[in-house]
Amino acid sequence: MARGGFPPPRRDSVSREVHIGGHTYRVKFVKGLADGGEPLSGLCMIDNTTIKIEADLNSQRGFQVFWHEILHAVVDQYSLGKGTEEERLVDNLAHATVQLLRDNPCLRTQTAFTKWKNRRK
Repeated sequence: MARGGFPPPRRDSVSREVHIGGHTYRVKFVKGLADGGEPLSGLCMIDNTTIKIEADLNSQRGFQVFWHEILHAVVDQYSLGKGTEEERLVDNLAHATVQLLRDNPCLRTQTAFTKWKNRRK
């Protein structure tokens, strides 16, 4: 373990895996993503721990959809909601998370927090 109890970064910095609540989700980019003929921007498949993202999304929309699907896994893992309420919760949290990360790049790593904590007054 390195950096405050976190595992060291992988050599493959573009790993297509996300670790959520003890599970490893594979991330796949799929052209023409759909479910029952209905086009989708993203899909979180809880049963086989896979997140699928529509490959043709621009990076800004794709990043928001990515966080949206991650939050579906978090909500399921921790039994935070179901049905329509879950979709609204996940959508709002995804938008808020992405905005926080954009507005505060220092929040992307624990390093900034550690520096803040250790800074003398």
